Parts: sequence; structure tokens; C-alpha cells
Amino acid sequence: MFNVKRILASFSVAAIMTSTFAFNISADTYHFRGDVNSDGYVNEDDYTVLSDYLLKKKVQGITLQTADLNCDGEISAADMVTMRRILGGYDKQTLFFRNKPKVFKPGERFLENDKYYAVIQHDGNVVVYKKAGGHGFNTVTNYWDDFKDYGLRFQEDGNIVLYGAPNYPGAARRAIWNSRTNVTDKNFDKPYELSFDNDGNLLLNGQNGLLWKSTTKYNPSPLTNEERRMVALERMQNNYQYSTVEKAVIDFIFYFNPFSITEQREYGTSINRVTGSDGKDKYVIYIDFEDLEKFKGPFRPWNVAEGTGPNIVFFDNTVAWVHTHGHEAVTANNWFSVKDDNPYDNAFPDCQYSKDNKCDGYLGAPNGDIRVFYWETDPIPLPENQSQAGHIIMTGAPHYRIY
Repeated sequence: MFNVKRILASFSVAAIMTSTFAFNISADTYHFRGDVNSDGYVNEDDYTVLSDYLLKKKVQGITLQTADLNCDGEISAADMVTMRRILGGYDKQTLFFRNKPKVFKPGERFLENDKYYAVIQHDGNVVVYKKAGGHGFNTVTNYWDDFKDYGLRFQEDGNIVLYGAPNYPGAARRAIWNSRTNVTDKNFDKPYELSFDNDGNLLLNGQNGLLWKSTTKYNPSPLTNEERRMVALERMQNNYQYSTVEKAVIDFIFYFNPFSITEQREYGTSINRVTGSDGKDKYVIYIDFEDLEKFKGPFRPWNVAEGTGPNIVFFDNTVAWVHTHGHEAVTANNWFSVKDDNPYDNAFPDCQYSKDNKCDGYLGAPNGDIRVFYWETDPIPLPENQSQAGHIIMTGAPHYRIY
């Protein structure tokens, strides 16, 4: 037995008895929140049964479990308000979707209760936050401007999909992450319900119960190296302001390293600090695509390790310099040069160049390594140890001939 509180405040009931669309969410074994009469659907019939119970004292199989929608321990007009919100799609504690997809844009919360909320962020990450502080599940898709037009789509086949388009002209939108819950029979009358459990995990239920829990994680699909090269070009052409020096360096090396290898010459430039619109330090690549010659070094004959790079232009706000070695036939070109053994040219070895100009140096190597030499803290090793100079910050950068 349970206690039922009937509230007959006519003004409250009248305010919520506005017309809405029929949701018609069916269920077989799983009980959906809002299925007051336990007939396997969440629709206007449930609102009518709840209304009849409170106003006309009609009991039609209602139980506290099915009708106490706001979980306050009683059935009242407050549950009718909740029922109307569920039918109208305004109740954030439960997300229903079936034969029409629901799409959320960056910044929108798609699920929320008194303890947790789930949101798709502007950086592309989908995160569950604890209102008391901290966060739980996230899709690990915080790719920022690598993609554009992010959207989280709850599809009619039961799949939850994060979409985005690589951030260069003409790129098609594609799936970056998904819950892998697409139902193969594609019966669009089948309902899906997303909710939180007590620990803040996301639960996706179908007609027959649990389809996915957010403790089950899947690897996202980031940009390929070739796509990243296109994104890098788009950013550099638009004088993009990077949040870190390394991000600027990686874009430069991703784009120019293949050209460097193909042309057997070095590419290089400076990275400069500016103040962004948010008042924080940002970093820009000094590059002019209408005059790329001044960012190239001279041609280097095959199987020759020694060579000269471009003349790097340093400004008052320069914080680092970056270059490629671009010669895949000589193993030594995968490392920083630490000593100049050629008395007939005016070139400086890479590490000494950083020390003299008081700027960190970055290298895009022909084997795909990206290295950094910190001018203030890194010692210059002996020539026989030059492979140990600096630190590898990335492997697998593009390092192939492109024409």
C-alpha cells in the first residue's frame, strides 16, 4: 500500500492541460519513465489516466512506481506537470527519441537532473559533469578547431553519434564518435530512452532493456594525417592564433615536411607571441604563402647530410623557431645538428642556433619525428651523441614524397 495525495487545485491543472503531440513510445519488457498505465507506450493516454486518477478518482492500474514521476513519494498534480514536460520533450531528466532524430549543438545540455548534467561542448567533447564539482564520462573528442559544425545526434536507429566536419573548405561532415547501438532491423516504432543512474553514468535503454552504459567507451575517430595537413593549411592561411607553441609547430611541420622531403630542402620560420581577443597569450606562425621562397633553404644534393636552412626571421615577440630537415636518405637528418663541421659555409648548428637566439627550436624530421630543443635547459651534447639532442614530442608526422 502507498499513500496518494490528490491535489485538486483547478488553476494548476488547467494550466497544464494544453494540447501536445502524441509521443507513442512503445516498450516490451523495459518500463519507460512516463508510462503511467504500463501499456508499453508513453503518450497522451498516460496523461489522461493520471488526470482521471487525480480529478475523477479513477484507478486504472496506476502504481506509485509508474505514476510518481518526480520521485517525491506521492502522486500529485506535480506529476501531471512532469508528464506534460515529458510529452513535450522539456523534461531533461529523460531523453526520449525514436522515429525522429534529436540533434544538440555545442553548448546545449541534453540531459540533466539535480546531481548531474550532460553537455556537448564547443571543443567537441561530450561530458557528464557533477553539479557538486568534477566530471565523469567524456568522449575524449576535444578537438577544438580541427573540426567544425559539431553536433550530437540521437538517431532513429538507436545510435548516438557525434558529428563534425574537418575544418577545411569542402570537407564533408562525418561521425567522430558513436555509441555503437544502431539497431539493425530499423523498426522506427521502437523507442530509446537516455537517463542517468545514481552514479552519473549514462544509460541508453531500448524496448528490451539496456543497450549501452557510458562506462563502455569507444575510441573516437580523429583526423587522418592528410586531413590534418589540409586543416593546417587552412589555419596558416588565415593567420590562426594557436593556444600553445606546440600546436603551431605541429601544423607547420605536418604541412611542410612532405614538401621538404620531396624538394630536398629545409623549410623554416619563427613562432611569435600575440595577445588574443580573450587577453591570453596566443601564438602565430610567421608565413607568407605568396612568397614561400624566403621560407625555403637551398636544394641539398642526395646523400649529403650537411646543408643550409632558410634564414629565420626573429621578431621582438618571437618565442620559438621551427624547421624541417627534409632529406630522407641520410639518417643524421632525423636529429638536431649540434656541431658544424663545414668550414666553408656560414650555417650554425641547430642547437647552437637556439642558444644564440634564446628561442626553443623545433625540428620536423624525415622519419616523422617532431623534436624540441629547449634553449634554457637542454645541454648541447657531443657530436657523437647528437641523436640524443632535444626531446621527441610526436612520432608519425607526415614524412612522404608528395609529387
